[in-house]
Amino acid sequence: MGLEEGVWASRIPAIKADLSLGYGTLGLALFAIPLGTVIVLPAAGFLVDRVSSRAVLRWAAPCATSALIFPGLAPNAAALTAALTFFGAALCFLNISMNAHAVQVEQVYDRPIMAGFHASYSLAAIVGAGLGGLFAYIGLSARPTFILVSGFLAVVAILVGQILPSSPVEDVRREVEPKGLSTATVWRAILALGLLATCAACAEGAMTDWIAVYFHDDLGGSTWIGSAGLISFSSAVAVGRIFGDRLNERLEAVPLVRVSGLIAGTSLIVTLLASEPIVALVGFFLVGAGISCMTPQVVSASGRLGSNRSGRSLSVITGMSTIGNLGGPVVIGFAANGTGLRIALMIPAFLVLVVAASASVLQPPSRQA
Repeated sequence: MGLEEGVWASRIPAIKADLSLGYGTLGLALFAIPLGTVIVLPAAGFLVDRVSSRAVLRWAAPCATSALIFPGLAPNAAALTAALTFFGAALCFLNISMNAHAVQVEQVYDRPIMAGFHASYSLAAIVGAGLGGLFAYIGLSARPTFILVSGFLAVVAILVGQILPSSPVEDVRREVEPKGLSTATVWRAILALGLLATCAACAEGAMTDWIAVYFHDDLGGSTWIGSAGLISFSSAVAVGRIFGDRLNERLEAVPLVRVSGLIAGTSLIVTLLASEPIVALVGFFLVGAGISCMTPQVVSASGRLGSNRSGRSLSVITGMSTIGNLGGPVVIGFAANGTGLRIALMIPAFLVLVVAASASVLQPPSRQA
């Protein structure tokens, strides 16, 4: 999934040029991806709970990887929008079933490994972006790029689908399912986790979209410095997730997220108060490292709410985090119009501090005060 999305993102300029799209038209077409995700979220969660994450994942993975072909075949903006809507929907089924299955595997493994799964996604996205850039460098257009990548990933998805564990995982999940929790209690826990995911995703989306602009407009840096800032942040997210499981073993989820939120929030505040690009590079690295451990812990916590509702839990949490990821950059843009970008970026700092203060919701409802 990460490799596919990285390749797609790296070839968006080629799609824009091939179809002669303006910025507004391209923006509307790109909005179709999250739109497709939100449309099928309830169905994805229901199917995972009704059928099993393994069954959904075995067909969702090849469908999602094959869906990358269609944006490359689109002859105009309308067709591109339709193709991206399908692309987003297919990615949603893959995302929900994959995370639900990861929760099961983590419970069987009996130690934290969720951050490692998310690190794989982050690293694969970086590799995918590099691969797409390489294809662009050698002159390969978007269409054959997508066909080659989709074909390869679809074969890998089919092969991996044959070795996914099934019933033993379900048996273990039933053994660890919390007992005596009312439906209202569970849904309150789901919404609380969703709000945490929304805050984390909002901060991450804001950083991703506005770091380069901040370096250029507020610090007077060149374009390459802005790119370096984004790379610093993105690399820290990947590195933080690589080591996140070990930290989780030592600290447990609640202290880990509290410390992570404090690191991210205070680092961002200090970075924004400073005016040196070098300080900002280090600061945004620390911000990325702090944010990196938040979402994996939320996903793991959702799996502790019971084996019969993990799909629906993840669909709600994913929907809320998607809104945060999309809405965060927009809110920052509107705020920056009135206060300036430096002040507007204090909003993500506040949000990650809220996550730190609210980390206790990561505990199972029966253990919360």
